[in-house]
Order: sequence, then C-alpha cells, then structure tokens
Amino acid sequence: MSTGGEQLLDDRGGHLGRDGPFSEIADRLLATGSGGRNVAPYASVTVSSVLRAGAEGGKAVDGRCSDDSRWGSAEDDTTPVLTVELGRSYAISEIRVRSGYGKAPVPGTGVVRSLAVEAHTASGWQRVATITGNTPNTVRVPASVTADQVRLAISDPSGNPLDVARMYEVEVVSGD
Repeated sequence: MSTGGEQLLDDRGGHLGRDGPFSEIADRLLATGSGGRNVAPYASVTVSSVLRAGAEGGKAVDGRCSDDSRWGSAEDDTTPVLTVELGRSYAISEIRVRSGYGKAPVPGTGVVRSLAVEAHTASGWQRVATITGNTPNTVRVPASVTADQVRLAISDPSGNPLDVARMYEVEVVSGD
C-alpha cells in the first residue's frame, strides 16, 4: 500500500477507498477531522460544467488540495453546481468547502465567493447554509442532517478576472 499523492492504492495500483478490500482502514486514513470522518473521498460527482480536460468534478473529492487536482467550472457557467453523491445516507456533522487558485494575480480572488450548501434528505433537498462574500480558502459549514448527497450551488464563482469556480476539495464529515 502506498500513500503517495494522498491517494491510497493497493499493490496493483487499484484504489483502496470506499469499496476496496481495505476500505475501513483507507477511510480512517483519509479522515480529515476529529469527531468524524470524511465520507466524500472517491464519491460520485456531477457538475454543471468543466473548464477543461483535467479539471473534472471527481477532482473535488480525490483527497488532494492542489492547483492540478481540482474541479473548475466553464467560463460561461455563471451559476455552477457541484453535487457529491455519497452512495448511502450519512449523519453529517460538517461540510468543508476548499476552493481557490494558488497562482491568482491578487491573493484570495480565486476562492468561491457565494454559494448555497444543500443536503439531500429523505424529504428532498434542504438548505444547510448560504455563504456570501467569502474570502478564505476553507469554509466550514456545521450541519446536523442525514443525507445521501451534498450540493454546492454557486452564485458568485470568484473575484478573479477568469470568473470560474475552482474547487480543491469538498469534505463531508460524518460520525457514522
């Protein structure tokens, strides 16, 4: 097993995440906080658009926070949406949104500025939080919901001249 590049792989190069033979151990190693574990790594992701090849939605749940491993929305998508499908319902205690661009000409302009964080419950979509005027790279959203999907509906992608959403990682923390 190798942990190089933050992805856990077996000795044949296969992912050990969610359905691998060592999924429980891999999930613990990929955990990102006390009081729970990140249940989003390698989840299925649907996005409204993609900036270019190599910036697909799955990059937002691959456990890496770098400019070469993030989702980017298309330039003409003024209200991008990213949905993380968790595969089953989890009791969610926190959602972390890590966005930005390390090479932004003006520091802090590459982060997602405004978004709605939503969770899909047995009753349908529920708004967890609305963030406006964001400037830090990491937004921590406390939650108390049982859901099988998390959706980010972005209303202001960034303060950068190339006004696209740049999402390093979406983390969904659960005590399950």
